[in-house]
Amino acid sequence: VLSELKEEGKKYETTFIGGLGDRYWIKRTKCFEYVAANLDFKWWGYNYNKNSDHTQLKKAWQGLTSGLEMLQIYKNSKIVLNDYGEIAGGVGVNQRLFEALGVGSFLLTRHSDNLNKQYPPDIFMTFKDEKDCVEKAKYYLANEKEREEIALAGQKFVLENYNYQILMKELETVLKESYEKKFNLNGREH
Repeated sequence: VLSELKEEGKKYETTFIGGLGDRYWIKRTKCFEYVAANLDFKWWGYNYNKNSDHTQLKKAWQGLTSGLEMLQIYKNSKIVLNDYGEIAGGVGVNQRLFEALGVGSFLLTRHSDNLNKQYPPDIFMTFKDEKDCVEKAKYYLANEKEREEIALAGQKFVLENYNYQILMKELETVLKESYEKKFNLNGREH
């Protein structure tokens, strides 16, 4: 994928790609409405009611995107914002984390206790609420060298630990264990 993305520079200050609205992402929508009112923010997404009262989000909405176009937007972003829907139950993980880090962009994501346990420090930064998000975004926009060092560390981590070779090895283990369990082989030859 990286070989298919263009080097266009960081033309977006802060971005988000994903769902917003009042049904599934109340907390995230509230946060990004505040972000849109206080930063140069653009978002692409779905399930958004264009008739909602979120005036700042309406102004920041860029339409729908996916695939390579989405990854190019991440690559062209100084800061990619991330937040989790209520359905995640406070557990911080979604595909956006790997996509943004994988293309080498700085990720600012909502804090979750599991992030400190699952990932090394300094590969992304976290925020507690919308005010903290804006403060940290402003700080990292003003401190490009630090921001880009963190982004590079994040990309290195993802590329070293989440490549197809490693993921397929893990999948092989899961499939073998499931097969043995299903057919009651308990480690016997099959």
